[in-house]
Amino acid sequence: MSLYVKAWLFLAVFITALITSPGWGDAIGLELPNAPVIITLVFTTMLFLVIVCPRCRAPLFRTDMKFFYIYHPWPNKTCPQCGHDHAKKPGE
Repeated sequence: MSLYVKAWLFLAVFITALITSPGWGDAIGLELPNAPVIITLVFTTMLFLVIVCPRCRAPLFRTDMKFFYIYHPWPNKTCPQCGHDHAKKPGE
């Protein structure tokens, strides 16, 4: 499975966790008033630190502009820093 597909799957899990997080406290018997905020912070940190280009270690969810970076909620198909194709499977 390509890194690009893995990033989209991770994003789907993130959105599902964020939508369902208000009901988690009731389901396990705890009061978690800040569950959506905590989940958002944890997953956003993972987006920026864990899902990175295997060649240059740049985050897949970052686009390089001329003077600054823009982080967005969709992964890049090719790395803006080194040009590596993330849609290819590792053996190709």
